[in-house]
Amino acid sequence: CSWVSVEKCLADLRAKTGRVNGSGRMWLALQDNRIVAQLQGWLDQAGAERVAANSRDVNLYLIRDRELAFGGGADALQSLPPGEPDARGVFDVYLDGGRIAYFKEPCSQADTEAPFFLILVPERVSDLPEARRTAGFEQLEFEFFRWGWAIDGKCVASVPLPEYPVASVRTGQWTREEGEIWDAAFTLDPSPSRAVYAEAAAQEPDARAHFDLHLDRARRTLTFTRTPCAPSDIQDPFFLHVTPERSGDLPEARRASGFDNLGFDFRMRGAVFDGKCAAQVSLPEYAIAGFRAGQYARGEGEIWDAALPFDPAPYRAAYAEAASREPDARAYFDLHLDRARRTLTYTRTPCAPSDIQAPFFLHVTPERGGDLPGGRRVYGYDNLDFDFRIRGAVFDGKCAAQVSLPDYAIASIRTGQFVQGGSQVWKTEFAAGLPAA
Repeated sequence: CSWVSVEKCLADLRAKTGRVNGSGRMWLALQDNRIVAQLQGWLDQAGAERVAANSRDVNLYLIRDRELAFGGGADALQSLPPGEPDARGVFDVYLDGGRIAYFKEPCSQADTEAPFFLILVPERVSDLPEARRTAGFEQLEFEFFRWGWAIDGKCVASVPLPEYPVASVRTGQWTREEGEIWDAAFTLDPSPSRAVYAEAAAQEPDARAHFDLHLDRARRTLTFTRTPCAPSDIQDPFFLHVTPERSGDLPEARRASGFDNLGFDFRMRGAVFDGKCAAQVSLPEYAIAGFRAGQYARGEGEIWDAALPFDPAPYRAAYAEAASREPDARAYFDLHLDRARRTLTYTRTPCAPSDIQAPFFLHVTPERGGDLPGGRRVYGYDNLDFDFRIRGAVFDGKCAAQVSLPDYAIASIRTGQFVQGGSQVWKTEFAAGLPAA
């Protein structure tokens, strides 16, 4: 509509307009409700007041001074904040007081055809409508000309934000056929991320990878930092898998996987500043065994990962206790079965982080096949595979991990390590003779 001029557009839509004598106002008659919907944003900006009409097929509006009515786009261009945008996508995105502004130059009609989405994460979830509190965000969708204008090859839109305080924003365009075409995201106030970085950088990280990970056990937060850091480093989504001490603490839908999935968009949880970046995630209240975190590219898989236990101290104690007696089996790792506590402890000396990088398999064969979970009976054993980095720790050139065993009577245990694709690094098997709990 706005690609030629508002007045020509109204003529093309067979809208009728005229002056209201002595009032400085104009009247506008629209016959098709679809046209009303298309022009709704412009009508709002123009201060349109709907008045009664004789026919239900006619929408009659009174509009303020003609120059003001058609001047919204120029006003929006002039009110764009100076300096760099808060985020870049196909459109530049600005925080403009209580509004989000979009700008593109050069701009064509094709740039505005796909619908826009706007995801708002509040500072307090309780501010959301009740139906959105579980999701934790509000999602709005709009057509460009609901809030936008096209002027001299430029596109500008200005969308009002809700009255509640907003912590972060993700926006872009999408179609049903293609999904998201582009997106951009940012936090409205980067200063907390600066403070988080300063505190985390003052101490050694708990794990290192493409990002450093800092675990604050008292506050139950996990902080991600990187130096140097550029916007491209935080573009891909982050995953954060939290393994509880007890699987029953997980939401029911997550119990089969064995971990909670707290994946997040770094751009909405943190910020890039002065060549550094930081984001902080709050952790669940239940007892946590450990974490695995990293980034992935959609359609391509994981880019990097790191893992760590919530508290390495128990594994130091487990090592000291296990090392005081002969192992039940020896292989690349020593294996210590505690029949009273029903635990299996893995130890190795010397041990380096590279020794625990490959996943561990743990196959438990019961005395009675009927004791297995239904899905495992066809195999004849239980599969308790685990990530040593989550269930154990490396310290002082040693390492230890400990796994709790099922309550049913156990005949034998087969365990080892494997690489992705299935080939085994090492394995061992021994008779357990462990009665039911």
